[in-house]
Amino acid sequence: YPNQKICVNLCLFNHLVEQTLKNVSAGILQELSFKSYRPEGMTALYDAVGSSIRQVKKQIKMLTDEVKYKVYFVILTDGHENASRQFRYEKIKKSIKKLEDTKKWEFSYLGSTLDAVEIATSLNIKSSNATYFRKDRIQESFGGVSDKFSSWVDDFSTEIEEEEKENK
Repeated sequence: YPNQKICVNLCLFNHLVEQTLKNVSAGILQELSFKSYRPEGMTALYDAVGSSIRQVKKQIKMLTDEVKYKVYFVILTDGHENASRQFRYEKIKKSIKKLEDTKKWEFSYLGSTLDAVEIATSLNIKSSNATYFRKDRIQESFGGVSDKFSSWVDDFSTEIEEEEKENK
């Protein structure tokens, strides 16, 4: 996508939330390894989602009006929420709905519990963007997210091209 700048944020969380990457070009990302990412502890899911939304919104505020953007937000968790202190379920659910309604944000949810799709839909994430993954087969799940992201970026590229043609 030569006409687009794709940036990535990464928030790692257990009972603590750490915004590990902020607005990093996708071209220079390094693969997560067991050394750099080790699932453990509790699950502050709502705090991770809420603080990540806040972080991305801050980045968007710094863009000029001419910059067209879209946000593809992927939530990956190996457990149920059980440790958040800043954000609650209702606030996250409302935020996701409000952002999805703008058509500039899209959320996906990958969960390792059998009720992953139900959890996602309860948070206002489309069931088509939610999936259960087995921890021993996580690569397969990422393949599906990667395909969906590529399709989403293609659609955005087409939107921009059509808009540019209309403005000429």
